[in-house]
Amino acid sequence: DQKVFNQRLIAGAGLKLATGKNDAVNKDGIRYSTLTQTGTGSTDGFVYLNYLVGYKKAGMNLSTTYKFNGQNKEQEGIANSTTNFLNLFYNVEINKSVKMVPSIQLAYEYCGGEKIRGVKTGEHVMNNLMTGVGADLFVKNIGINMAVQTTGWAAKDDHPVPAGRVVLGVSYNFNQLYYLFN
Repeated sequence: DQKVFNQRLIAGAGLKLATGKNDAVNKDGIRYSTLTQTGTGSTDGFVYLNYLVGYKKAGMNLSTTYKFNGQNKEQEGIANSTTNFLNLFYNVEINKSVKMVPSIQLAYEYCGGEKIRGVKTGEHVMNNLMTGVGADLFVKNIGINMAVQTTGWAAKDDHPVPAGRVVLGVSYNFNQLYYLFN
């Protein structure tokens, strides 16, 4: 509720349960490779920190996540990974119930790649910095998130460099219900 300076630190942890199918086979009964399966078959844990700071209408959001990846029944898995985001943003109030937040974004992702029986194979390593722009549109308690990112830097190795990505999302903020009905 401060009008000039705001900050918030959020810490958390979570667990991803093995609910997806990871044993799909082709018509000849040969199992598809791990990364083309619809699920990993592993139970994974993660921890994260998010720091948000704002001054008047401008701000910065810094987020980091570390994921502890398990393995499936075939003893396949992905090495532990980290994802980090930095967004610089500016709030534009269109009217009392509509707000737009354009942003400049950096996203750094690292993963040691595929593991079989606990040993890294050297395949599917990821070490990239993505840069881009985005905009969030908030109408009352509904948010629409959009971003376009391209590779700003990638490790010089034999792994493919990502061409870029488009991010789209929709969110619903239940905390706003109190304000709508009071």
